[in-house]
Amino acid sequence: MRADTLSSDNDSDLPRLWQAERILNKIPVACFELDQNSCFTYINQHAEILFARSKNTMLGKSIWEEFPETIQAHCFIAITKAIKQQEISTSEYISAITNTWIRLSTIPSQSGVIVLATEIEETKHIQLQLKEEQRRLKSAQKIGKMGYFERHLGEEKLYWSDELYRIHGLEPQSEIITLDKVVAFIHPDDQEIFYQTVQDALLQKTSFEITNRIIRTDGKVRIVSRRMEFLIDSKGVIDRMYGVVQDITEQKQIEEKQKASDSLMKQAEQAAGLGSYEGELPLQSFHFSDGMFRLLGYEPHEFTPTLDFIDSISNPEDAIEVLQIITKAIETKQPYQYLRRVYWPTGEMHYIFSRGKVICDDKGNPIKILGMAQDVTEQKKAQTEIDEQANFIRQITEAIPGTISIYDLEQEQIVYINRKQFTRFGYSDQELNEMTDWRWITKIVHPEDRRLLWQLLDEMPATLTDVVRRVDYRVQHKDGTLEWRRIRAKVFKRSESGAPLQYINLIQNITEEKQSESQITESQELLESIFNVSLSGISVFKTIRDELGEIIDFEWSYANKKAKEYAGNRELTGKRYAEEYPGIKEAGIFDRYIKVIEQDISDDFEVYYTYQGFECWFRLVSVKLGDGLVTSSEDITERKKSELELSQIHETQTQQMQDKYYSLFNSISDGFCIIELIWNEADEPVDYRFLEVNPAFEKHTGIKDAVGKTMKEIEPNHESHWFQIYGEVAKTRNPVQFEEQAQALIGGWYEVNAFAINESDKVAVLFRNITRRKQTEQLLHQSQEKQAFLLRLTDLLRTLDDPKEIHYQAARLVGEYLGANRVGYAEDRGDNATSVITCNYIQGVSGIEGIHQYNDYGTELLRAFHEGRIVVRNDVANDPYLTESEKKAYEVSQVGATIGIPQVKDQRLISVLFVHYQKAHTFSSEEISLLEEAATRIWTAIERVTVN
Repeated sequence: MRADTLSSDNDSDLPRLWQAERILNKIPVACFELDQNSCFTYINQHAEILFARSKNTMLGKSIWEEFPETIQAHCFIAITKAIKQQEISTSEYISAITNTWIRLSTIPSQSGVIVLATEIEETKHIQLQLKEEQRRLKSAQKIGKMGYFERHLGEEKLYWSDELYRIHGLEPQSEIITLDKVVAFIHPDDQEIFYQTVQDALLQKTSFEITNRIIRTDGKVRIVSRRMEFLIDSKGVIDRMYGVVQDITEQKQIEEKQKASDSLMKQAEQAAGLGSYEGELPLQSFHFSDGMFRLLGYEPHEFTPTLDFIDSISNPEDAIEVLQIITKAIETKQPYQYLRRVYWPTGEMHYIFSRGKVICDDKGNPIKILGMAQDVTEQKKAQTEIDEQANFIRQITEAIPGTISIYDLEQEQIVYINRKQFTRFGYSDQELNEMTDWRWITKIVHPEDRRLLWQLLDEMPATLTDVVRRVDYRVQHKDGTLEWRRIRAKVFKRSESGAPLQYINLIQNITEEKQSESQITESQELLESIFNVSLSGISVFKTIRDELGEIIDFEWSYANKKAKEYAGNRELTGKRYAEEYPGIKEAGIFDRYIKVIEQDISDDFEVYYTYQGFECWFRLVSVKLGDGLVTSSEDITERKKSELELSQIHETQTQQMQDKYYSLFNSISDGFCIIELIWNEADEPVDYRFLEVNPAFEKHTGIKDAVGKTMKEIEPNHESHWFQIYGEVAKTRNPVQFEEQAQALIGGWYEVNAFAINESDKVAVLFRNITRRKQTEQLLHQSQEKQAFLLRLTDLLRTLDDPKEIHYQAARLVGEYLGANRVGYAEDRGDNATSVITCNYIQGVSGIEGIHQYNDYGTELLRAFHEGRIVVRNDVANDPYLTESEKKAYEVSQVGATIGIPQVKDQRLISVLFVHYQKAHTFSSEEISLLEEAATRIWTAIERVTVN
């Protein structure tokens, strides 16, 4: 089409040409024609808009002269090729004129080329957005270990998402997946129930969820949860099936560990004579464990725990003191402990020792107390016997007609002496107080005999045996009179290397009386057991064996305070030794403990432990106990450091520091790196570069070859608050310790210690990935909340004896806990058609008391309830399995989401516990599990009162 086309000499062509011109100006596409020299010969109105110029200023001119910036663009190549090679082409590019995406079509013409240009900016944006959503979906599947599948019915081939391949141990899209291959992955013991579940779902055309085991290509067994839906065409025929598969192995392991922990706690309470309690403030209600009832002499739940009842069976003096202790603990929010004397129904008095802590809400207000109690009656009796024995020993030492003293070689003085024996020599108390070391030799001993005593004093530090040394000497009164004395000296305490630290002396008047050798020996043994006490970490383990009887780990059954301090004040009972301290295997500790068990020997050794943040020397002593062992651990780091410094004094200090640094840097299991902060012009931290990393760095971050790279180069979306934290450390030189999310990097949490080093802008970071711990804490918190609710429900139901009141109060408690709009019970009328609701808890909606038709709410509803199946509808308005009339029935009842839990007894539907939300609500597995447990307890309470 040329520029003069519309001025044809043939008047008969004018209407046709005008029509073409009008059409070209109407189409929403920029259209223009270029001749062989790339000059404009035609331009429509949309082309004028695209070029932002009038066609009158462009016609006849070269496009490359008018728009030179486009010569380097894709359009230049496409247009030139169309003119020279007469080829049709289509391409997409970002226009140098409009800076937007353009789709360009070139069509050769007789005079040159016709060009059609369309802006596709919005289309490109949608494409990029779709691509980003697909990326996010893949990331979510990978993080959640969840894969997607789809299969057209009648076809053998299935579609698997990349993550579903990974779950089964395959490389993504590495092979074609068929139904036979899917079944082959399923554990043989689970295949039959899988087949049956799928067949039932196909017959009923209903979705289903099933959990089963699979065997991966690498032979590992994993547990997966499958959720399958069906797509039904307009004729009611299943067209295809689709769903998700999630690897829930870790979740199942956590659940099993929790069950084992609960069972172990009950067994431990019963075996160890322990009990636990929980008190709701202000001390008006309590919950006791079974062990707590037994500590007080009663069977579990034989009475309702109240403060008044506990005080009524306690010693009155103790009741007042305990109340004062707990009141103070609540005021200060500090842990507490007390000893209470209680009287059993049999009249026996028992000593109950309790430790507890105060629990506060998010605002810091005390809401409850938690405690553990133990019957220490036998210990009190034993302590009384020890006190009596100690008094007996004291009486003996006072009654012995001689002087007993203990001399400490390090302090170079007497640390114990029976001074009363010196009163016979005529000295005052003040003079005796000045003789607590060996100065009494020069004061009292005859000058000719002093040499013998000094020789004894000099020889005792080198004594290698426990032989009793004896010296006879004369003593003189202050008035000058003489008596004969005999001193017997013996090593009383030695160091670990066997060197004497203390020795004990017995000084007797050998002219008057002697104490028999057996009495002296007995006294010495008693004194040794009193003074030879040291604090160490004490642990009692039971052995964990595999199916072949091989020892694979040890489990704590008891750990004293010192052992818990070594573990960071964590509770250790019930935990695995190798899991808490993975380094014990590499350090050789694990093998030595196995040797103690298998060879029935004791072991005493020193080990240098550099794992889980430790860099310490420990002395470990272990003794077999049944099929377990008892161990003691003592931190001897300071002594070993002194020994190491003495043995390596010839090495320079610089070399020592360098060796320690690299040893720590390369051996710690935590991630470690040194970073250099990068600042913008406003002196704000915007990035950092990795200068050094240790071997554990990659394990905790997933980053390879990090040295020399910046964080933004590795992960552009890394959260900016990390830069702010490290920038503050670099500026202030103050170390920080914190826990923080790294969502963009690992989708989880880190525990971090960061501190500045000598060079400016450089920060050392010690960190570990604590994502699993955070997830475990969350699961534990949810489990604790659930247990607390169920305890409140049980306590409530125990006080009620009217079925209607039980129904309402239980529904109210469930509704308030879940934040539901309606909770109640539908009693089946036995006519296979209707149910009746007599009362229901409501919040923000109206009540629905009356008779209801099951079919009004779904044709499959009654059948599901008869079969004992829970019916869940998370979004009634968009539920594909409900008809419009059924959705209308829910809407009239103000129901946006519902769950129904049936009670079936003797194959007969009794009633249904229902929970309604006015708006759509996704019922979590935790909520469903809680409602199942609540329904069971409620129906048990109903049966209790109806039977009675």
